[in-house]
Amino acid sequence: MPVTFSRTLDAAFVTATKEIVEALLSMNTSNRAVGKNAVERLVRQIKDGLWVPNNQGVGLSKDGDLLDGQHRLLAIREAGYPPLKFLLVTGLDPNAVATIDIGKKRTHHDTLKLLMNLDLNKHVVAAIGYLANARLGSLGNWGLVDSTRRRTAAELVVWIEAYERGISTAFGAMGNPKFFRMGSKAALIAYAQAQPGEAQEFIRQVEVGEMLTRHMPAYHLRQHLLTTSGGGAASQSADFAVTVRCINAVVRGEAMRLWKNSMTQDWCLAIKEGQPHVDTD
Repeated sequence: MPVTFSRTLDAAFVTATKEIVEALLSMNTSNRAVGKNAVERLVRQIKDGLWVPNNQGVGLSKDGDLLDGQHRLLAIREAGYPPLKFLLVTGLDPNAVATIDIGKKRTHHDTLKLLMNLDLNKHVVAAIGYLANARLGSLGNWGLVDSTRRRTAAELVVWIEAYERGISTAFGAMGNPKFFRMGSKAALIAYAQAQPGEAQEFIRQVEVGEMLTRHMPAYHLRQHLLTTSGGGAASQSADFAVTVRCINAVVRGEAMRLWKNSMTQDWCLAIKEGQPHVDTD
């Protein structure tokens, strides 16, 4: 028996089934183009157990057209039709589509403040998001950053909780956090998580610049930050890579010469062993 939906104005939570999802998608006749990344992001949320029913669900017009929710429905299909609950609103005026998704978009900083009841520094949020993606390289190396993946706020909560010590130690040691760009902040959080005392001293040396000589890793990171400009993904990746290389040299007790792009960007074992396991990949 085919699934049918009311044409009168109503709202109720329903449980997804293959029949309901496919019936709703069959009514998707004049919606915006599908964003593949948006669907993939929702699929990851579903598979990671992060789907939470809210007031943003699926909307049908009184004419029987799908006005809102195609990405959620496609993600449920892609995830194998798990029995998730979602809000279904029926009987909407067709012109209601012009009023959907026009409010101020919440930033990750806004959402994390609501989720964690903390007014997190936006620099912390950006750095921890970068650090989370730094584990996504095809070879499993920390220095291989997948800048195409946008972490959800729920995923970032897990990372922030796991790296609480590294965040508080690294940012607590910075007299002027703006001196360190985002890629460097991400690497310094990881260092401070594994070896907080050493990281504090290294951060202070880099920022203050006193008594540094050319063979010292702190000198090379300071020079990199002072003589290069930040901004795009390439600059962020370079900042992260240079910082990792300098931290490795400190941990291994190595002197440094000129930085070369061919040098390894992967963390040394002493730092890797100090990192928490985070289950959002």
